Amino acid sequence: MKKALLLLSLLLSISIALMGVVNADVYINEVMVHSNNTYGDEWVELYNNGSSNISLEGWIISDGSGNDTFSINISSGGYALIVDNTNNNCSFFSIANDSCFEVGTIGSTSLTDAGESIILYNGSLLVSNFSWTSNIKAQGESWSYNGTGWQACTPSAGASNNCTTSGSSGSSGGSSNPDIELSASWDEDDIQNGEVNFTIEIDAENLEDEDYDLKVWIEDDDGDTISEIYDEDDEDWQSGNSYIKNVLEGSGDDSVDVQIRLKGSYDDFKGDATLFVRIRENGQGSYISEADLEEDIEILEKEDDSSTTSTSTTTTTTPATTTTTSSSNTSITGGVIKLGSSDSEDIDGESEDIKTRKPVLYKSKSEYLKEYSVYGFGLLCIALITLLLIERNPLEKV
Repeated sequence: MKKALLLLSLLLSISIALMGVVNADVYINEVMVHSNNTYGDEWVELYNNGSSNISLEGWIISDGSGNDTFSINISSGGYALIVDNTNNNCSFFSIANDSCFEVGTIGSTSLTDAGESIILYNGSLLVSNFSWTSNIKAQGESWSYNGTGWQACTPSAGASNNCTTSGSSGSSGGSSNPDIELSASWDEDDIQNGEVNFTIEIDAENLEDEDYDLKVWIEDDDGDTISEIYDEDDEDWQSGNSYIKNVLEGSGDDSVDVQIRLKGSYDDFKGDATLFVRIRENGQGSYISEADLEEDIEILEKEDDSSTTSTSTTTTTTPATTTTTSSSNTSITGGVIKLGSSDSEDIDGESEDIKTRKPVLYKSKSEYLKEYSVYGFGLLCIALITLLLIERNPLEKV
């Protein structure tokens, strides 16, 4: 019995030790706390610093007030992602399917830009956590672990952190060109809710000898993306947080018309909003922050689709006759059709009121039967009454 207890205690100790090793090897490596990024909505990146592949079964990611349970695999020296799938999904990222897990929202609702915490648990054991107290949404950066601490860096989901420049300065990670300038123009009357799409013209100056991707989107006062963008290559509408690829070309200046529309969930939106434009070298994970563009835009109220029906008059002229037909004076009821007038006088549309003329009736057989059956029924009644009177007062025979 003592041997069994000792063996059980040894196995339990080994299990706890192994769990501790696993916990120490996995930590939160990068946190995208806002939707203003290349990949779309929020996500959390985990890193496996161990020498073995690890399966995380039933682990928990939390913001302190809401929890999400997930199961993913992380290879040695590899990454895994927990992704908010409101506007994106795992297919947006270059990562193995079993190393990416989608949730409705990370935490209770979504991560707070200005400050919150993200916590990783293995069961009830706290494995890793990170808290932030400043807003980096305007720069489109993520919070990234640089080996000694955390800083705002260029997003790099599923890859090593891109922290070549420290601080939350909006650095584009070495791919920036400060000389590039962007401008946007549109017809204000076209920016109307309920339209299929509207056109935004983007002009770029001082491009280098590169191909460029472009992202154009609209946000409401709450900072929510309310638009979608049309990708001509895919011939489909994409999330407003998506780039359309290879649409501008350098060197020098270039321009392009992009089609955007409001999301269906913002069908009733009207009023002031903000238009954003970003550019990046084709395929790069970071954008050129110095060329970032932000413009005020007004969304016009959706037009009422109801239309008013009015009485119309059509005049048809032929070589032989002139016939005037008014929709308020023509009716089809049963088998009777009223066509014009029976008067043999000439019709002068200005001197005579056509409504005073007696209509010519063209009747179907069924209509004639309906009309004259009344008379037949009356005659039948008279005949029956006559017979009854004769029976009550018979004539005396002479």
